[in-house]
Amino acid sequence: MGLNQYTQEELRETAMIELAFEIMSDSKEPKAFSFHDLVEEIQKKVGLSEAEVRQRIAQFYTDLNIDGRFVTLGDNHWGLRSWYPVDQSEEDLVATVKTKKRKAKRYAKEDLDEYEDADDDYEEYNDVDSLEEDYEELDDEEDYDDMLEEEDYDLDDEELDDEDLDDEELEYEELDEDEKL
Repeated sequence: MGLNQYTQEELRETAMIELAFEIMSDSKEPKAFSFHDLVEEIQKKVGLSEAEVRQRIAQFYTDLNIDGRFVTLGDNHWGLRSWYPVDQSEEDLVATVKTKKRKAKRYAKEDLDEYEDADDDYEEYNDVDSLEEDYEELDDEEDYDDMLEEEDYDLDDEELDDEDLDDEELEYEELDEDEKL
């Protein structure tokens, strides 16, 4: 259905994105439309004022980007996706991008052995049973350390005499006097 079959009232009620699709579909041959030219053509066909266009232009641009019927051609030019089939665009890309063939590396048996050794090391590192045993050993060592510390600080067995304390104080005083000289 072309734009000529719509009444002026129907044109005003139709979304700008639908009008753009009709304008592009009515063109004789596929051509890229600049966004500015497309907006001007819609404005002429519908009879919109500049204020109305400014009010609706952001939504129109968003719809143009989201609507799958349109495709951007760069430089703010738009066309219908049906004019540019997917196969054609993929062929264009394939023709422009040339890939160099890489020679496959041949790995020596030594390289593979190193890889296997590294893999074994990883398995040993992640062995859960071994980790649990290590944890239990550490826990036992900590218990033993705690017992030793308790024995070291058990003062009930040894009582310090006042004389021993007095002797230690005298030694400190003598050291202080020597340092002053």
